[in-house]
Parts: sequence; C-alpha cells; structure tokens
Amino acid sequence: MMAPTSLPSIITGSALWSYIFTAFRVLVYLLLGTLLFGVSFSGANYVAALIGLILAIISFASIGIISAAIIMVIKRGDARSPA
Repeated sequence: MMAPTSLPSIITGSALWSYIFTAFRVLVYLLLGTLLFGVSFSGANYVAALIGLILAIISFASIGIISAAIIMVIKRGDARSPA
C-alpha cells in the first residue's frame, strides 16, 4: 500500500485483472476449439451472447458479494457470544 496510487484504483485494478484474464482464457479456448475441432461460429448471435454474458457477470458478482458479506458477518468476533 506504499504505491502512489489511490486505494480505489488498486481495488478496481485488481478486480478488472481477474475479468480481463478470464476473458483472455475464454478467447484462447474458443480459438483452440475453432482450430483443433473445426467449430464454426458463423451462425452465432453475438449480441445475444454479449447480453447473456453481461447478465451472468452481474448475477454471479452479486451472489459473490452477498456470500462474502454473510461470511464476514458470521465470522465476526463477538465477546458476548457463547463458545
């Protein structure tokens, strides 16, 4: 945290890196599928695929944030709770 960048930039950059790296891996898989197995995407509906991808990212990111928040609440230390 000694970098001369702001904390929101570091958090956003680390989250975006995961999305960018995963998108790169998917593109490599699609390219390998096209080259090795002869898969054709000529009849694909790219707009519908992009909309589905965006909705899936929003849904799964929301579920991940909710589950992380639940874990943080449950694992919180409380001096009054019985052991």
